[in-house]
Amino acid sequence: MVDTLGRIPEDFIQSLLARVDIVEVIGAHVSLRKAGTNYVACCPFHTEKTPSFSVNQHKQFYHCFGCGVSGDAIQFLIENNGVTFVEAVELLAAQVGMQIPSDNKPAQSAEHNLIYNILSEATKYFEQQLRQHKLANQVVQYLKDRGLTGVVAKSFKLGFAPPGWDNLLTNIASNTEQKEAGVKAGLFVNREANKYYDRFRNRIMFPIRNRRGKVIGFGGRIIGQAEGEPKYLNSPETVLFSKSQELYGYYEAKQTIQKTGIVIVVEGYMDVVSLAQAGITNAVATLGTACTEQHVQSLFKTATEIIFCFDGDVAGKKAAWRALELCLPILDDLHRIKFIILSNAEDPDSFVRKFGAEAFREQINAAASLPDFLFNTLAKQADLEHIDGRVQLANQVKQQLIKLPDGIFKDMMFARLAQLIDVDPAMLRNKITQPQFIAKPKVTKPARALALVSPALRAVAMLLSFRELIIDMPDLTGLDLVDIPGSSLLCAVAEILRAAPQASEEDIKEQLPIDLGKSFVPAELRGITHIVPKDGVKQEFLGIIQLLRRREKELAMDGLLLKAKQNVLSASEKQLLQQMLQEKGTLSE
Repeated sequence: MVDTLGRIPEDFIQSLLARVDIVEVIGAHVSLRKAGTNYVACCPFHTEKTPSFSVNQHKQFYHCFGCGVSGDAIQFLIENNGVTFVEAVELLAAQVGMQIPSDNKPAQSAEHNLIYNILSEATKYFEQQLRQHKLANQVVQYLKDRGLTGVVAKSFKLGFAPPGWDNLLTNIASNTEQKEAGVKAGLFVNREANKYYDRFRNRIMFPIRNRRGKVIGFGGRIIGQAEGEPKYLNSPETVLFSKSQELYGYYEAKQTIQKTGIVIVVEGYMDVVSLAQAGITNAVATLGTACTEQHVQSLFKTATEIIFCFDGDVAGKKAAWRALELCLPILDDLHRIKFIILSNAEDPDSFVRKFGAEAFREQINAAASLPDFLFNTLAKQADLEHIDGRVQLANQVKQQLIKLPDGIFKDMMFARLAQLIDVDPAMLRNKITQPQFIAKPKVTKPARALALVSPALRAVAMLLSFRELIIDMPDLTGLDLVDIPGSSLLCAVAEILRAAPQASEEDIKEQLPIDLGKSFVPAELRGITHIVPKDGVKQEFLGIIQLLRRREKELAMDGLLLKAKQNVLSASEKQLLQQMLQEKGTLSE
């Protein structure tokens, strides 16, 4: 437990704020709705009927135009939950799996600053060498031959690591502390007995910047041919640099991504830089590794559409399919995934230089949606003229569809499969979602136990164990009609505890209707509390209420959709249905 502000390094705070999504944090406590580029709600800090509380996801900032409160995710938890600064940091850190630096490491922040500083000095040195080294003309000519100008090279801080074992070392590290900082930054290698040498030699240098523009690592492309040397060499994993979380070019592309809502994911450094040279400034690249869930989740914070653009070779097509499988479990109704597979083994760099920017924009406009890419890829492997071929396709597609979270998008994917293989959609959905068709994930015993408990019953257990939840509990009106086991019991117990927070379990049971009293078994509910997390219990509880509220809306929308099919909707119901569909994001498709 960290007990003082001074013991939490500032760089940790900034890393934490970069990792969390303020919309998710505030959305666990307040019912937010999309309004343009922002999210709005009635302010939780003063009484109002018209929403004036605005959350900006791009800036990760909230502001109320009514009472004037504002701040980041940490400040919101302080004001809304009544916790201290440190407690708010602990709550957020636990949510994203970050470890707060322990009290016995007060020098950690200073160490990070040393690493940032030496990376900055290295960037300046490499930029200088690109202008002044005796081989600079040769390197500059190479970049010109690749279609790059000095303007774009400067914007990406491109540089040159000259040949030789210790050029960088000699120029930026004059003492052991700086040398060791360089080792920790991935710039130097300590061979033995404090004999250091440069990691990057005779390479064009691509600085990798974090979301705040600080250099955290490098990629280096070899000049000419060097036997035994990799074409590209990346910084190793460091305390500042994680390949599974960072993306090359994001800092440079951030404004365009925020403006357009679209990001293009490519494979290499030169792809990003060449596209920027052509005026396509919303491209990023993975760092010598496959795209990860962290990459996608991070991009979803600022983009509504991700376009994967891979090389047209076999490896590129495999990478595209891996990206599709990665995205399925985390894809929702508000985000889109598309794919560009370039032909003739072209990559974005070679394509835009050969055919021009407009030709590449045509590729963007013609990018295949995730459904098209999935169905077209698998349909090519099946003979749809015959029943066995359609069965084959259904078996292949079902393995992907069951990964999708519930929502309209999943429903429409089942409908498309049904149309493709010419079967009834309801029958298909029912057949595929039967337990025998769904692979059972390997989970720990606590996770398995928790999964077996209805979320509404977990909420009842929480109310019984943590009576303070009643104080800030949102209105549960209407949730007793939700088709999730325990919802009616939750609403009834909550009503009783609002009136008498300290009521005993016996008193609660006596006040419950007979039918609900049968499902109120205190001994079983107390057993549930053993698998309810003690840390962040309020967030868990409010999250369940939010889940039930979403289910309530889904049921209401299902009813309206049924009436729409029967052509019996009133004018007000039509308006309400349209609003619901807009909130689900279907009209933006």
